[in-house]
Amino acid sequence: MPTKRTPMKRPIPLGDVIHELLHRHRPTSADRLARVCDIWPLAVGDSIARNAKPGAIQGKVLVVHVTNSTWLHQLRFMKTDMLVKLNQHLGTAHISDLRFKIGAL
Repeated sequence: MPTKRTPMKRPIPLGDVIHELLHRHRPTSADRLARVCDIWPLAVGDSIARNAKPGAIQGKVLVVHVTNSTWLHQLRFMKTDMLVKLNQHLGTAHISDLRFKIGAL
């Protein structure tokens, strides 16, 4: 004989259930940014890490703040290698592009 289910006190809106599931199983951009910040020095090296820091994630694009225009120009040439190393350290292809801008570290 099947067991009886305990009755709910009140119905839960479907939107709340979906929101909770997404929040639990899909990381937010803040979670992903924190993870990128943790592995950043390992992936890019100390000299780059001193002059460039992850600033935000917009979709699969990582916005990187750099100290000056010289570093911005140099990092554009290194973008492909940096993407490969970042995604290797992350374990999956979380980042598809890097966008560099001068900003506060």
